[in-house]
Amino acid sequence: MPYFTTANGFTFTVSPTQEMPRNSCKGSAGKSSIRNNGGRAVIGRVGKSPKLPMYVSCAATRSANNPTGDLAEYLFCKAFGWTQAGNSNPNVDAIAEDGCRYQIKGRRMTRHNKSRQLSAIRDFAGHHFDFLAGLLFTEDYGVFRAALVPYAIVEQRAKFVAHTNSHKFIMHDDVWTASGVRDVTERLRAITL
Repeated sequence: MPYFTTANGFTFTVSPTQEMPRNSCKGSAGKSSIRNNGGRAVIGRVGKSPKLPMYVSCAATRSANNPTGDLAEYLFCKAFGWTQAGNSNPNVDAIAEDGCRYQIKGRRMTRHNKSRQLSAIRDFAGHHFDFLAGLLFTEDYGVFRAALVPYAIVEQRAKFVAHTNSHKFIMHDDVWTASGVRDVTERLRAITL
């Protein structure tokens, strides 16, 4: 069965199936699509075939974090050939061959929560990255939209949040029309796991 391990220690596996695994249980309040499947958590369908959807499953080996960010990192790194930075680089998730540094953020939108706000950007003033690689997932973890956003655009649009001592960035539709932003949606949709 194909698998990959992220820099954060998550191991993802991909398996074809006709339906969600048996003995699955919904997360808190029944809103999560993360389901238990024999020690692995099925996080959603990938691929385009309605007859034989592919499900990505994740087993946390070092962390109990939401796997959305790790899946986003994997997809961007596979699509562009970037090298994932280790945990010793908290503000950089990947580095390209040309030395460009990327902070990768993913957000899963659901019918209950359509927010496009990415997770907190820490130590923003340190200018630790050159581009923000932002990915919006559909509820079943399909690629909805993705973009490479230059630091200068993030700097213009990000808002400081005092109580978290971080910046927030929201992937509104107009981000894709900003100067220097590159729409990479189709490139990420083309990735097979």
